[in-house]
Amino acid sequence: MGYNYGAKNHPRMKAILKAGVMIVTCTELVLMVLYGALAPLLIGIFSESAKVIKIGARVLRNIMFILPFVGTVSMCRMSFQAMGKPIYAFCITLVRQLILYIPLLLVLNSLFGFGGMIKAQPITEAVMMTVSLALLYIITVKEWEENGV
Repeated sequence: MGYNYGAKNHPRMKAILKAGVMIVTCTELVLMVLYGALAPLLIGIFSESAKVIKIGARVLRNIMFILPFVGTVSMCRMSFQAMGKPIYAFCITLVRQLILYIPLLLVLNSLFGFGGMIKAQPITEAVMMTVSLALLYIITVKEWEENGV
């Protein structure tokens, strides 16, 4: 991404972004299904307690919902860094942790208890994927339009 940005090869940057998001999302969807299906078995590696396995599988399945989103957020963040725009990468991280995740964690935990708490991260990642892609689109399209691409 950085080389193509420096070379002002914007069509290739678009292609890299599209391919990257598709590959990451598809790979993570497969892993999500796999880990979700095998959750009790995987938790059973660490404990023989039926209660621990039940709760651990529930938590693992909820955490697996972040996979299709977190890769795209990382790609957007790394794209900003590669383009020499670290402030946008920093803002994505800041919004994700301080503005979304921590408040959601507190609110959902107080409203729904443990079930709400384990849903805070997947919700945060889904929102951040949308925000990150929108920010990347706005910044790159604006720059590409200024350069006549």
